[in-house]
This record gives sequence, structure tokens and C-alpha cells, in this order.
Amino acid sequence: MLERKRGRFFKEACVPSNVFLLFFGANILVMLVALFVSGGSFLGDIVWDGRHAPDGVDFRSHIGLALSRNPYAPDKFYYPSADGAVFSPFSYFIYYIIGRMIPSAIKDSGVSNWDRLYLDILECLNVCVIVLAGRKYVEKRTWVLLALFACIILSHPFSFAVIKAGNSTLWVLSLLLMSLHMRNSENKLYRELSLVFLAMAACLKMTPAVLGLLWLKEKRYKEAFRLVLYGLVLFVPPFFFFGGLPAARNYLTFLHLYSGHLQARPETIPGVCMELADVLGFGLEKGLLFGKALAFLYFAVVLGLVCFTKLNWKSYALLVTLLMILVNHTYPYTMIYLVIPVLLFVRETDLGFRRLDFVYAFLFPLVLAGYPFLKIDWPTATFITNYFWLYITVFVLVADKCSEFIKCRRASTRTLTPR
Repeated sequence: MLERKRGRFFKEACVPSNVFLLFFGANILVMLVALFVSGGSFLGDIVWDGRHAPDGVDFRSHIGLALSRNPYAPDKFYYPSADGAVFSPFSYFIYYIIGRMIPSAIKDSGVSNWDRLYLDILECLNVCVIVLAGRKYVEKRTWVLLALFACIILSHPFSFAVIKAGNSTLWVLSLLLMSLHMRNSENKLYRELSLVFLAMAACLKMTPAVLGLLWLKEKRYKEAFRLVLYGLVLFVPPFFFFGGLPAARNYLTFLHLYSGHLQARPETIPGVCMELADVLGFGLEKGLLFGKALAFLYFAVVLGLVCFTKLNWKSYALLVTLLMILVNHTYPYTMIYLVIPVLLFVRETDLGFRRLDFVYAFLFPLVLAGYPFLKIDWPTATFITNYFWLYITVFVLVADKCSEFIKCRRASTRTLTPR
């Protein structure tokens, strides 16, 4: 009887989802031990941009731009400062509403940074949404779910990038999780809310718009049309609140300048290409040009693989990589979008798995919480180890999906060939 129980235990433990969780937890434990042994100095190896205080700089700076009611004035764009006005008008409208509730000072108090309190409340609310929406993806026992979400919250991109900076990527993740959960609901209202939530996410950060491909892939054209309509309704009117047509023109100019900024970084495809071109002596401009071409090629490959293969967790993983490594000057906090394919990976591999899924079970924790064995002398590049594992994961995903595509084509060819 005891041997039978042991055999059942090891059989249940040796599935990709449980291996993933155990290895994820082990990486988090190593990080905590390193922080303890180093007296906290290890934080410098895992926190994003240690030059700036963890005071929610992204939140505070964009609140200021929104309250000016003219965020797209030419003098407001001073990138590479963190305060460049590169968000959409919908995003600034949300910041304006929040900013109007934040006092510059209150009676009998010398405190002036009350924005931090509001940011803390918003972050707590978003974590609640992520946990409640995320648990709908995974049918696990309560303690397993607790361990899973604890690891996610303690991961490098979550705690040491997005929370540290107070970036709205956390809001976008909440909206995407709710949207994707409701997408195939039998309730018509939920399916409509799914479209609204995705439109809101796309108007906050723009890049999540690529997830609209999911509706096109399934030929849900009416819903896709309404998705575009919701996006336009949310995106266009706020321009009139922030300066009208001149603001819209300036916004497009800002985006062009932002995407063409010649600063080599280790995160995105254009950034990596600029790094290599700079080292090899070709110059940053040629590196950016090649990087944009390579990014476009990767975009086309991902769209093709998602459209012409079965929709599974790997499809979602490839799509969210477009939110992370495609656009120039996309930063480490965007890696929290991996929460979406990770949850789907856990759910789908519980129903059936392949040997290759164990490779992903080790790669995902390394991307999110791997020990920083790669280091360069640049304060904003503390996540270079995470990106090392991320690009390996991307390579494996593309190869895996290409293999899936070839198998699908062969199967369809055999079906169409007359006997």
C-alpha cells in the first residue's frame, strides 16, 4: 500500500506543471537566500534600474503630464527621460482622473507624495484581479494556486520591475486576463466585455492590439469589427480633451521619434541589433534599420504560425512575445505578460503533455526568476540573464510551432490525396 502511494505521488509530481512549480519555487528560494546572505545587496542584481528610487516614477510622471492637460506639447517630449509623453490619450485620460483625486498636500501634514498611497492601492487591486482571474485558468488545489501566484508575484519582472516603477503594464495584464477568460463564455454580455477589456488594454499600451488576431483566426469577424470600433471610441475622443488635432499630430511625431531613438539596449530585437552593430563597428543607425527589419520578419512568422496551427498555449506565448521584444524601448516589466501563457501551460499540460513540455517547465522559471549569472556594467541591464533565457524560449517556441505546422500540412496533404 505504501509503495502504491509513493508511486502515485511520483507519478503526479512528474508532470510538467508540477515540475514547473517546483523549479519556479526553487529559483525564488535561491533569490531570497541570496538577498539574506548578502544583506540585501543582491537586490542590485535583480532590480530594474537601481539608479532610481522605488517611488513609482512611471505613475508619478505620467500623472503630471495628464494634469497639465497638454501632454503632447512639443516641449513635453524629452525622451530618453522617463517622462516622455508617449502614451495614448486614453491612457492619459485615466491618469488625469486618478490625478484629480491626489492632493498635493493635506492639512496638518508635511507629506507631499500622496501619489504613492494611491499607487499602492491600485497595485493591490490589480493583484487581486490577476489572482482571481488567473485562478479561472488553472484547476489546482488551493495551496498549489497559492504557491503559483506567490512565485509569480515574487518574480523579477513583477516585484522588481513593474511594481518598483509603478508601470501601467500591471493594469494591462489585469485587463488581458479578464478579456481572454471571458472570450469564449456562453454569456453574451461577458463576450462583449471581453472585447471592451481588450480594447481598453490596447488603448493603454497599444501593443496588446495584436491579440485581436485570436478573433480573426476563429473567423469571428463581427466581434473583431466591434473590437476595432470599441478601440476607436476609446482612443480618439480623449484627443479633444488634450489639445485636439494638433495633439494627435504631435502624438504621431512622438511615436516616430520614440521608435527611432538610437540607444542600444539588451531587451528588444531592435535594441539587441543596435548593441551588436555598435560593437561590430557598423553604427547604431544600421543596427536599428536591420533590427526593425528583423522585428518585422519575426512579427510575420508569429502571425503565420498562430494563424496556420492549432490554437494552444504556445500560440498565446508567441503572441505575448510581440508585446515584449518587438518594439524598440520596451522594458523588462513587459515580461509579466508571460503570466498568460504560463497559466495556460499549467492548465493544458495537466490534461496531456509531451517530453518537450518539461523543457518549457524549466525555461519559464529561468526567464521569470533565474539567477543573474550574466552581468554587464549598466544599471538598467540587470535583467540581461532573464532576456538570455527569454530568447532561448522564443527559439524553442518557434521551432516547436514550425514542427507543428509541418505536421498539420502533412496531415492535410494525406487527407486530400485520393487513394
